[in-house]
Amino acid sequence: MFLGCLQKANKMKKFLLIILILSIFLINGCVQKLPECSEEGQPSWNSTSGQCCEGLNATIYYTLIEGECIGLECGYGCINCGNGICGSGEDMCNCPEDCEDKEPEECP
Repeated sequence: MFLGCLQKANKMKKFLLIILILSIFLINGCVQKLPECSEEGQPSWNSTSGQCCEGLNATIYYTLIEGECIGLECGYGCINCGNGICGSGEDMCNCPEDCEDKEPEECP
């Protein structure tokens, strides 16, 4: 009787060890780390410019409706406004000093 219980316990330990090893492989293969910062033209995961890489600022996305810039609730993007270049993610709504004629794009 005792030997049968011991064999069952050993089988259970092996089974749990296999499950643990498979779980570790799945977690390491599926979980992606967020980048340390968002590059120019890339979405920021919150409204603070601290999530954008150094020198960039977070801005909301816009659309044009009858010539008027309307802010959208679809996230934030990182831009380098004020450098005299209409860069990635910049448009006439979020950086008119660099992009006089570039209309906003759709939310990413």
